[in-house]
Amino acid sequence: MEPYVTIIWLNYNSENILNIAKDSLLAIKNLDYSNFELILVDNSSSDNSFREIGEYANSIKLKARILHSSQNLGFAGGNNFAFRHRSPQAKYVALINSDLIPKPDSLTKLVLTMESDGNIGSVQGITFNRNMTEVDSAGDYLDEALRPYLNVDKIPTDLRDITYADGSYCVVRIAALRDIQSDYLFEEELFAYFEDALLGVKLWNNGYTVKVVPTIVGKHLRGGSSRSTFTEIQSIRNRTVAHSVIYTHFGRLYLYRIIMIDLFWSLLRLKRSPSTSSYIKAFVEGSAVGSRLKNKGINLSLYKAPYVKLHTLKILVTPRRRLKISLNDIVTIARQVTRLNR
Repeated sequence: MEPYVTIIWLNYNSENILNIAKDSLLAIKNLDYSNFELILVDNSSSDNSFREIGEYANSIKLKARILHSSQNLGFAGGNNFAFRHRSPQAKYVALINSDLIPKPDSLTKLVLTMESDGNIGSVQGITFNRNMTEVDSAGDYLDEALRPYLNVDKIPTDLRDITYADGSYCVVRIAALRDIQSDYLFEEELFAYFEDALLGVKLWNNGYTVKVVPTIVGKHLRGGSSRSTFTEIQSIRNRTVAHSVIYTHFGRLYLYRIIMIDLFWSLLRLKRSPSTSSYIKAFVEGSAVGSRLKNKGINLSLYKAPYVKLHTLKILVTPRRRLKISLNDIVTIARQVTRLNR
């Protein structure tokens, strides 16, 4: 019998992508995997999106548990809120973004991969953009400056180790979550962005692996429900958090990188950029959150996970969007992970 899966689908002010959100729900209904529950969460939307989404779910006879949060908990808190309401029989939790349209066989393939190896803590597949013209994510990596990369120059053709599974569509082993932390998915103080990366590094540091399956699992309109300025500032804040709790050789250069280089490239853009004070505030807040998480006992090393090696310091002054990485840049962990009693 198929293991029971809890699917979490989080909504927040998705009126501008309502058709895509509806396509996402229809695709979930059409999954060829039958043994799952669907939890729809509204993260205190201020538009009418969730009312329309609820009506649409009823119209297509999509069975779901609907939860409303009284406040916006962010991606981390919203998913944790749903996770706390999951069925006790669930073995896995699957995260599917409201702007991601899964393929019918995708969940089956991801769960089969999890079932094949009890050491796998989390897994993702390959996602494309909305028009299926470019790869959205083919396995996510962090470099030694803790900058994320969503794919390399070659689409994987076999099961591959990655730093972390992309939160837009992934499957996580619930037993692994209980093993590495209390009964939750993400650190809620991150609010949004980098929470999936931190989870991946946690898994690797605690003897689990994270994989990408060489199969296309869906289409993703990345950033469909978020604002670019918020995304940029929140990313800086949470990378600061990550540098507080994840050891890398480049950690001491992070202040210079954030305050000087990222701000410089931002000011050169022709579009409106966050202010200098916003950058500094993001760094200060991130440092405070990082200290709290470190006091909580979160003390990790990037070098226990696959990572992108920085060959020269010069790479630190280049905007990440201009960097290309290949498999030759990725350092994998040559070790056999053995876990018992699972």
